[in-house]
Amino acid sequence: MMVQNAEAVCIATGSWTSINNDNFVAVTAHFFDISLEINSTLFECIKFSERHTAENLSEQLIDIVKNYNIENKIEACTTDNAANIVAAVRNCNWRRISCFAHTLNLIVQEALREIHATTGKVKSIVEYFKRCSHALSMLQTTQEQMTLPKLKLIQDVAIRWNSTFAMLRRILELKEALISTLATLQLENNITINDWKVIEKAVEILKTFLDVTLEVSAEKSITIPKVIPLVKIMKKKLINYQLMEICR
Repeated sequence: MMVQNAEAVCIATGSWTSINNDNFVAVTAHFFDISLEINSTLFECIKFSERHTAENLSEQLIDIVKNYNIENKIEACTTDNAANIVAAVRNCNWRRISCFAHTLNLIVQEALREIHATTGKVKSIVEYFKRCSHALSMLQTTQEQMTLPKLKLIQDVAIRWNSTFAMLRRILELKEALISTLATLQLENNITINDWKVIEKAVEILKTFLDVTLEVSAEKSITIPKVIPLVKIMKKKLINYQLMEICR
């Protein structure tokens, strides 16, 4: 494999649980080839039934890199901020780099708690239309009658803030058709005028965080030098947004 010819290798690892409650651990490698092109390859994606202790995880990581004969080439390991994986990388005597996208996700998830009342109302409406085929058909008909693009409501996923952003942006796009459909169905619309304002502002702010997340998720470019400039850009945008709101 090309990775064995690389002078230095950075790895990234993460774990998740499937819908069948099976836990998986994946390890990817990132390195330059002899032409100085960035390469990424998946080392392993294995079912991990052991307890997720730092000791078990570090043993698994070391076994994986030994299988590829690169145990002496590891420059850094990128992980999330969970205490067990942080300790595991330390046990391996590797330099650990915190995943910026994961950290950003935690920040946005915490911020979204401030508007949970509004997002909860949106989620309830989306769930209703997902359950009721008649209501969904009415919404699609209303879009046609209003000569609007035929769009579908988007359901968010609790652990992914970008899905909440997608849900809010879509309901904003469907605002007029949705209000009309709810009135036709004689259903109560719990989304107030103030809620719509919150949704509009949230979409505007979250778009910046989405753009940054996509930028640092690239596979064919080195993203770590971008972190500090991107943080400064986000900070500047948020300060400017605050000032604009104060001046209104």
